[in-house]
This record gives sequence, structure tokens and C-alpha cells, in this order.
Amino acid sequence: LTDVVHLLIDAEHTIATFESDDEEMCLGVNSRVELAVVNAAMRVRLLERLMLAGVTIEDPGTTYVDWGVEVGRDTVIRANTHLLGRATVGAASERGTGCFLRDAFVGDRARVVSSHLYECVIGSGCGVGPFAYIRPNTVLAEGARGHLGQAYREWQSIRSPNPQIFALGVKEVWETKKPLDVVIHTLGWPLPTDAFGGSFMYPMGPNRIALGIVVGLDYHDAGLDVHELLQRMKLHPLFRPYLEGGQLLEWGAKTIPEGGYHALAERFGGAGLLMVGDTAGLVDVPSLKGIHYAMHSGMLAARAAFAALKSGDTSAEGLAGYDRAVLESYIASDLHRTRNMRLAFKDGLYVGGVKAGLMTVTGGRFPGGKIEMPEDAATPRRVEESAPFSPDGKLTFSKLDAVFKSGNATRDTIPSHLLVGPDITGEVADFYAHVCPAGVYERVGDEVRVNPPNCVDCKATDVLGPRWTPREGGSGPKYRDM
Repeated sequence: LTDVVHLLIDAEHTIATFESDDEEMCLGVNSRVELAVVNAAMRVRLLERLMLAGVTIEDPGTTYVDWGVEVGRDTVIRANTHLLGRATVGAASERGTGCFLRDAFVGDRARVVSSHLYECVIGSGCGVGPFAYIRPNTVLAEGARGHLGQAYREWQSIRSPNPQIFALGVKEVWETKKPLDVVIHTLGWPLPTDAFGGSFMYPMGPNRIALGIVVGLDYHDAGLDVHELLQRMKLHPLFRPYLEGGQLLEWGAKTIPEGGYHALAERFGGAGLLMVGDTAGLVDVPSLKGIHYAMHSGMLAARAAFAALKSGDTSAEGLAGYDRAVLESYIASDLHRTRNMRLAFKDGLYVGGVKAGLMTVTGGRFPGGKIEMPEDAATPRRVEESAPFSPDGKLTFSKLDAVFKSGNATRDTIPSHLLVGPDITGEVADFYAHVCPAGVYERVGDEVRVNPPNCVDCKATDVLGPRWTPREGGSGPKYRDM
């Protein structure tokens, strides 16, 4: 500091004095020891400023916050947390023990636990960790309705010509006494004619089969229950002979994107992030294809990420080659050929079937243009009476028995990750109970009771009702052969 004064005088600069009662403001830095003292004083002042602004800091002695970092009110910062660079944390969030954030944006009400985040965006209400490592050139492959994918598209205002629509698939794996040597696919029954979907059964080995049913979530009957439909389906002579005397080994459920070409987002990523597979909506419903699209898009993403890292440009422009690669691949050409086929079934099984036939004959040119499709949640629903179903525990099973077969490893005291409003009516509670294949929701009087330990992360009600947040790490189903 004294050298600086002499240098300024020699350069004929004016030197002024400043009086202060704050000794720390007048500390000089002439050695690394003194630099450490000044740095510690600065850290204390930065943390005090945050705490006075409404931020809870659990252990100031192990918390490091850079100058310029912004933290919202009512956020909790736990021990051993570092917020560096241009990091921004929203209000009412939680930074768990051992977090390291550099140039990361974390939205309101988000929860990050024991994770490292670099130049990334975590949306409002999302959760990360424990032990996550998110950095530039992240490839997002979290399936349908993933928290990060939804938050990223919302944050970046990424739109699509049609909204994405979804189906719910419920699947079982059986050990059987009678071998199956064919693959079975059906359309329609046991669904009503104004719902889209079908069933499947295929061999997985000499004495093992998989079967299930997939139903579009734009159905009109509020009492439609996909799990129950699968149980009823197994009683049909087409399926029953293969299952009798066998044993249910595993059960699971998951949503599938069905919007096709017209629901593809205007871009599949941005600076430091690429989306692949179901996260990007790459599923062709008419041909029942999706897995190979996920694999191929993953390969294209890897090539784009490698090129961007090699050039040192991971900006949106540096990764734009991935969008071009997907749109020039067989993925986009397949989806374009069947672009209106799934959408035609919004008019019912029979009309949709005729239109789909014409689309097949014309290579997708009929009827031309784009069939408009609303979000699944906007579909009008009606309440109908249906005959009660009683599972026998041998061939057909209750939702609770099915959840047990998912390998669910969730403790009974898990905090609820499912947010349901206080004004839910009895009819809406019934609707949620039918939508969920795992018995998470049940009607009690005119209210809804939520049983979060049952949840298998299918995301069906995330499409049609309650808002989902990330669940406790390590919980959920443990699928083996699904």
C-alpha cells in the first residue's frame, strides 16, 4: 500500500485522505498473511449482509460467498457451502451440506444437496442431489416430464407448435408355465372407443413374458383407471392361458411422450445443455419406436458436445449443430411421416382409424397441415359409473400389491414431493385416485389423502393434476427387468 502512494505521487496524481472509524476498512495488505486477514473480514461482511437480508446461514465459519453472488430471502445455506462467481440463488431455497456452485442459477424453492453445479440452470421448485455433478455440456436424459427438462424449457421460453401430450404405460413381467413364441399388439379394447391406446405382450425368454397397456392421457372418462384396465385385460382368452399358474415378478408404470413431430421443441438445448430421447419428445407412437431414437440422439449429442469442447465454444451457437443433426436424421424423417397419425385419434377410435389408414397410404400427406391438439389437462372429462373390480391376488392384483412388485425402496416417513391444493373436491380426488396407478391418492370424505411412499415416479398426475417436486434421494422404485 505504501508503494502505491509513492507511485501515485511520482505520476503527479492527487492524493486525498479519508477518515474512518472502522479499523478493518483501513487494513493494509503487504503480505499473504495480511491478505488472508482482509479476506476473512470481507467474508464476514458479505455473510452479515445476506443474513440481514433474510438469508439463514447455518455455519458462517464454513460458508464462502463471493462478492456479487445474489441469494433470495428465506433461503437456507447449510455448512460447507461455496457460492462463487455469478451464482444466483432464488428465494425460499435450500443449499444442503457440501454444495459448490460456480456461475450457476438456482430458482426459487429449489433444493440442492451435496452437489457441484457449474454454469447451469436449476429451475424453481426443482431438486438436485445428493452427489450430483452438473457442468457445461450436460446431456439431459431424464425421460418424460423430467424436472430439469421442464424447468429449462420454461426458463428459456422454448416453445413447440403443439403442446406435448402423454400416455401412461403400466407393465408387468411374469414367470410363466406356458411359453410364448409370438409378439402380440392390440388397439382399442379394453379401452372405451373415445380413448387412444392398446396393449402388448412379448416373450423375454423360455418362461418369461412382459405384458402391459398404454393409454393416452387425453381420455374423457374421469373414472378410467389404467392399472385396473390391465388387470381386466389379463382375464381375456388372448392373455389368460399364458398367465395361469405363473407368477408376477415385477410391475411398473411410466409416462411416454406422444405428441410426435408437431410437439418437438423449437430447439433441443442451449448453452451447455442438450436434451435427448424422451426428454426431447423423440417417440414415434404409430411404429411403437423410442428406444433407438434415444440411443441415436445420445450419439448425436455426444458428437456435438465433443466438437464444442474441442473448439472451446459451449455456447448455444457452439452446440447448434446438435439441432441440425437431429432434424437431418432418420428420427425427424420418421416423425414427419407420421406427424398427424396419433393426433387423428382425438376424434375417437373409428374416425381416427380411418384417418390413420389414409395417412399410411399417402405417406403422411393426408390431410396436410397440422392437426391442432390441446394439452392433456385441457381435455373435457365426464364422470361415469363403472362396475367395481376385485383382484384375486393370483392373476389380478391391487395397486398396493403392484407397488410392492416395483421394488419400491421408500421409507414411510418420506417428505411429500407431491403438492396438492387445499380446494380439491371429492370428484377431483376420485379422478386423481383413478389416474395414479400406484394408489398414491385416495378420497377420504370430500378430500384427498396423499400417500407419497407409494409413488413410482410415473408422472401421470404431474400431467393432469398435482404439481411434482423432486423426491428424496435414493427412494422410489428399483426396477430390474422393466
